[in-house]
Amino acid sequence: MKFHKNKFLTTAAAAAIALAVGACSSSSDDDESVAATPTATTDPTPVTTPDPTPELTPAEQLAAADTAVAAAQTMVAALTNSSSAEDAAAAYAALGEAQTALHTASSLPENQIAAKQAEIDALQAQVNQLQLDLAEATKEPDPPTADMIAATAAAATKAKAIGTEAGQMPDAGIGGSVAADAETTYSMTIERPRSGTEVKIIDSNPALAGDDDPKFAQAMDFDDGRTMHVRTMEADDDGNVVEEVVIVSTDIAAPKATAFAKVMGQELNVSTNVMNDEPAETSEALAVDETMEDVHKLVKSSAFTAGTGAVLTFAYAQDDADPPVKAFETAGTYNGTPGTYRCNAENNACTVTLDVKGAITGMTDGWIFTPDAGATSDVVDANYLSYGFWLKKTTDEDGVLTYNEVETFATAEGHGDTVGDDLGMVTGSATYVGGSVGVYVKNVLDDQANITSATSGHFSADVELTATFGGDGVAANDKFSIGGKITDFVLQHGEENDWAVGLGLADFSGREDNDPGKSGPGNAFAGVFMGVATGDSTAAAGSWNGIFHGSSAEVDHDMDDTTAMIRRQPVAVTGEFNANFTDGNAVGGFGANK
Repeated sequence: MKFHKNKFLTTAAAAAIALAVGACSSSSDDDESVAATPTATTDPTPVTTPDPTPELTPAEQLAAADTAVAAAQTMVAALTNSSSAEDAAAAYAALGEAQTALHTASSLPENQIAAKQAEIDALQAQVNQLQLDLAEATKEPDPPTADMIAATAAAATKAKAIGTEAGQMPDAGIGGSVAADAETTYSMTIERPRSGTEVKIIDSNPALAGDDDPKFAQAMDFDDGRTMHVRTMEADDDGNVVEEVVIVSTDIAAPKATAFAKVMGQELNVSTNVMNDEPAETSEALAVDETMEDVHKLVKSSAFTAGTGAVLTFAYAQDDADPPVKAFETAGTYNGTPGTYRCNAENNACTVTLDVKGAITGMTDGWIFTPDAGATSDVVDANYLSYGFWLKKTTDEDGVLTYNEVETFATAEGHGDTVGDDLGMVTGSATYVGGSVGVYVKNVLDDQANITSATSGHFSADVELTATFGGDGVAANDKFSIGGKITDFVLQHGEENDWAVGLGLADFSGREDNDPGKSGPGNAFAGVFMGVATGDSTAAAGSWNGIFHGSSAEVDHDMDDTTAMIRRQPVAVTGEFNANFTDGNAVGGFGANK
């Protein structure tokens, strides 16, 4: 309440008057017979009280709140830098004073009070979180579990195997060192029928697997072109169980439905009665005879399945016979295409020879297959990349896991001859994109960079490369070099991961005067190269290597009524890499298409 001076004075005067009146009344009561004698009087001394604190103006209230909040901000900043208990107590005290100052500022508009309250609340939340972080940082870590200890020990053996693989030149590939040293080795085939991709891994190496040992079986399909294949051996006399794992990624595509005559006339090199490169009709007849043994696997008809190890005979057309004999015809399929088989021989019966299993092994001249009108035939993808890894691991009788060996691989199928000397005449630049698959070890480190625990598994990632060839528009130091990156690692156990691998520029010209920033030389324009792979700046450098795929043969191009001869750029790149990080390492194969 505001203090008024005039009100105080009026009250004092009233008190003086009251005192005077009281004195007169007292004299009369004591002796009524005696007349009152006036006497001289003076005003009593006024009673003084301290002035109350004056009420602040709204501007002063706002300034006080600002000052208190600023003081709280200073204390919170000090706590952020120190994380000490003393600074935490000071920060909480400053926040209390700021809250009191805001409560006192009752004359401020509601929006200003709400804004200041929001600042105080944010500081309060910051202090609370700092206290939680301090408690988390100072608490004793949980002791490692038996599973963590076992996983860390196994990861250490995988890290050693990765290091061994990284130092190999050349790599051993599927089957590892045993397969590489043997006369016979592991093989992998990839097919893509309509039912889906089929990967078969065959161990024909007697040094490792006997006739009675288990075969590779598909254990998982990741639905992105990757499949896992595993075989587990029987325990040996000491109780050790050896297991081999292959994960392969391929970009093989599904079969493509194509005009029958084009497929049969070109892809399989089987003659038709239309002798041009691209028959206009899809219903042209196909001659199927004993000169094309491989195509017998494509012949299907119920008429050709009776009996085993037999020669089946079918009639040819005999118009002069009495009665006339019609040529034998039957419904069937060729490479899945529906149509009709007809014995088109002139003077002899047509035969089909079956083996003991009932499979067709021969057909005489004269058989004609005519597809149904508009029929198509599937053309399989014969140009694809594949890449991945093989590993061997052993579990002893006590359940201790050891990774014995890791090998990566990368191959290309059907892309034509690998570019050779003609690569030196290729011009321009090209970008290649694809994927990578491999294995990794990821460590958890303490503040002294000691490994406290580790996990390991397999990963997938993206790869992007840029190749620069020759030509007038290319800088001299950039010619015939390739480099790129591997990013977006996805680890097996879903751990957070921000790894990225830099694939340093590699020279593929075979020049003796290589730029210092590029690795090389390789064989002159052989299409192979190697370079430095960088995980992060605090880890040792790794390496990478690769090879181009696709013929660089001359191609005719009409330009301004003249014919120019240019070279094709390679259509694909495959290779392998190894890289180190502060918290782990990785090794893998990759493939990328132009």
